[in-house]
Amino acid sequence: MVDDRQPLPPAADTEVLEAIPSEPVPDYQVDDAVPPPAQAPEPPVEVADVQATRKSTREAAKSKRKVWFISGGVGLLAIVLAVVVFFVARGRSAPEEPVEVEPVVVTETAPPPTPTVSPVDLPAETAFAQALPSTLAEFALVEAQFHPDWLSQGATEAYALVYSDGSVTVNVIAGQWPSAGAAAEADTGTAAGAGTSSTQWVNETAVFQATSQSPEAAEKIAALFPM
Repeated sequence: MVDDRQPLPPAADTEVLEAIPSEPVPDYQVDDAVPPPAQAPEPPVEVADVQATRKSTREAAKSKRKVWFISGGVGLLAIVLAVVVFFVARGRSAPEEPVEVEPVVVTETAPPPTPTVSPVDLPAETAFAQALPSTLAEFALVEAQFHPDWLSQGATEAYALVYSDGSVTVNVIAGQWPSAGAAAEADTGTAAGAGTSSTQWVNETAVFQATSQSPEAAEKIAALFPM
């Protein structure tokens, strides 16, 4: 068997390597390191600057809110105007129906007629006599006296009255009885004559009779008489 291994180098070579001196490694100290460059000191923050910054921020926020408010108001106004224009245009587009105007009837009321003659006084001052009217529309009392015929029929008071408007006269007899029954049973007859018209009415204890050549005048006095 053949041995292929090489022989070791001679020991002398090893000693030569050990004899080569090695250069010393310099010993750097930490203190010899280069110091970092110095930084400039920051300026102190003043309180006034902080307050000014806060005020500026608040004013900016307020200005932004104002802009939003104005923008919102303008938008709302635009919507309202659009709605108004829409309804106005819609109303104009629809044909307008003619409006019928009813004629106004003006009724002129004539002033109530008044007598053209002055009334006279009644011959008594009793309650019944004072209740008799001295004027009736255009008629005025022009004569007043007692009426003996009705007094003889049992009336407690009786008066013959003449009313006139200046051209037409109406004779009225007014009497009062002690009771309504006596007034209803009284035989007063009628004062109407040829060419005259007479109307009579009873008011509880009082009896009245109007006679005139004008039936219209007699009816008018009877209608206007307050008793």
